[in-house]
Amino acid sequence: MSRWRNKLAALAAVSVASALLAAPAAAQPSGNEQAPRVQVEYAPTMLVLDGSGSMKDNDPSGGTKMAAAKNSVHSLVDMLPDDARLGLTTYGTETGETPAEKEAGCQDVSVLQDVKQLDRQAITTAVDGIQPSGYTPIGHSLRTAADQLPDDKQRAIVLVSDGLDTCAPPDPCDVADELAEEGINTVVHAVGFGVDDEASEQLNCIAETTGGTYTRAPDAEALEQALPRITSVALRNYQPAGESVTGTQEPAGAPEIGPGQYVDSLGPQQRKHYAVDIPEGGTGYFSATVPLARGEGGIADVDALGINVISPSGAECVDEGGVRTTASMGQDGEPLTAQFALDTTSGSMSGGCQEAGTYTMYVLRDSGTAQQTELPVEMQIGIEPPVTGSKGEPAETSNVELREQNGQAQPVIGGGSFSSAATLDDSGAYQDSLAHGEYVFYRVNLDWGQGLAYQVNFADNDDARIANIKTDLYTPNRYTPLMDGGNTDAYTGNATTLGPLATPPVRYLNREGSERHHSVADWYYIGVKLGQGGGNNPPPTLVDIELELTVTGEPENGPEYASNGGTEAEDVFGEQRDTQNTANIAEAPTTNSFPLVPVLAGAGGVALLGGTAATIWLIRRRNRIQP
Repeated sequence: MSRWRNKLAALAAVSVASALLAAPAAAQPSGNEQAPRVQVEYAPTMLVLDGSGSMKDNDPSGGTKMAAAKNSVHSLVDMLPDDARLGLTTYGTETGETPAEKEAGCQDVSVLQDVKQLDRQAITTAVDGIQPSGYTPIGHSLRTAADQLPDDKQRAIVLVSDGLDTCAPPDPCDVADELAEEGINTVVHAVGFGVDDEASEQLNCIAETTGGTYTRAPDAEALEQALPRITSVALRNYQPAGESVTGTQEPAGAPEIGPGQYVDSLGPQQRKHYAVDIPEGGTGYFSATVPLARGEGGIADVDALGINVISPSGAECVDEGGVRTTASMGQDGEPLTAQFALDTTSGSMSGGCQEAGTYTMYVLRDSGTAQQTELPVEMQIGIEPPVTGSKGEPAETSNVELREQNGQAQPVIGGGSFSSAATLDDSGAYQDSLAHGEYVFYRVNLDWGQGLAYQVNFADNDDARIANIKTDLYTPNRYTPLMDGGNTDAYTGNATTLGPLATPPVRYLNREGSERHHSVADWYYIGVKLGQGGGNNPPPTLVDIELELTVTGEPENGPEYASNGGTEAEDVFGEQRDTQNTANIAEAPTTNSFPLVPVLAGAGGVALLGGTAATIWLIRRRNRIQP
């Protein structure tokens, strides 16, 4: 701890959970329609590709710059998830470079593909047809790209240019400042392809002004590596996902919801109710997640999320406000999550909270001065049936040990939310890149008898700012057990390791002992944060990380649930769980399962029963992105 304090003694501030605000996308079914699966919505992103005459020049690695750019776009669309929302704009393709053509050339910006769900064939066909020939109107292209993006949510532009704007005014940095001041959350990530220092400075200005990143790619190989990771950063914000539902202000008349994932909204001082049936001998699992809007904030800007359950007889199952998580200065990348489990067989609940029947969950949000807006809330509900036969193997209290991973790290694109978490298929090393202010998710499928251990290595980066870094290991119900071995630190640009964090082998009987959090076989989540850092704006750079993962144990028999009378791996939604654990390195899942464990605690911060708590972090900065 002393090393941490020595690094940043003068920069202490209060931090927490936040993520970029995004709108829910799923609609509520009616009549006999089947409820839709969880849908993931990605931040709409426009790729702006340089088509000016200089792109006909040769690239140092062979071929032309334009050919290299086209190959990079091909690699990009192959890696992106199916539900990514991407468009394509180019400039400099309709005129020549003579002085007589300058006036027309400086208006030469073409939208080749509207921003919509990824159409790989359309994007590759459009980019293959680009013939470079004219001027470089970067400022005008940024305005055009911004006009194509929706103005009600976080959106991004990825700009690839091989030189300076040749058409100013408008000056690209002035346009970037306009976008930053509009309050529409437009972030520009810039890539300088074989540029000189002057062009690099201009592109860096564009990125830094809007809170984006800047990457210098000297040749084709570097561009092909950089473009997918830059675009993935643009896409991955916390996007609440699930079936749309509207809770009631009072318990009476609350909408009935079953196992699954749902999206509603909460005002700054609002409480909403939802009805859930729990069978005799069953366990109900409830969680709520709010992505806090980035923006101005301070120590007094507290946001709290509470969750509780009211029994069929009308008693609150947790006294004094239920389970609460509290966040101060919520601009640093984490979502705010609270969760609660109600085990009707535990013998520890009172007020009628051990009987079968209809329970009413409520979610309550208290906000500070910086969060006086309505925000989406993502909820997941799980119903675990009673066990009528064997409960599986005996409980296990020893955590899995991290093993050294040999071989080259596999590229992976982390997701911006639980629903879009990237799947890590097995033991190994995985490589990703994070921008300042990002909190990204990965998931690992653990069967009965399996456990995991991991650590996160942050690479050296002289351009990075001093920032908080953190990693969380979430159980399937989004609970973060308090584990030995610090999972937070201060990053100063020097190589830093977080972890290892670990679970014991997952067994149903763990719930009766000290490892009760690890008693359901399903998806476990890893969250990794790179804080925003000091200063007025995030540095326009990406920090490479390597995640070393160990998964141990052979699948074994689990509990015999009443619903299937066997030992098959069945989750709390009554569907066969995907036990193949297939890698999903480039694509985020469009479905998810949420089997949960009985715990009376919260995640995404420090949770108390009937109270609040705040976690002390480091660093406060002003982000140009406004809520």
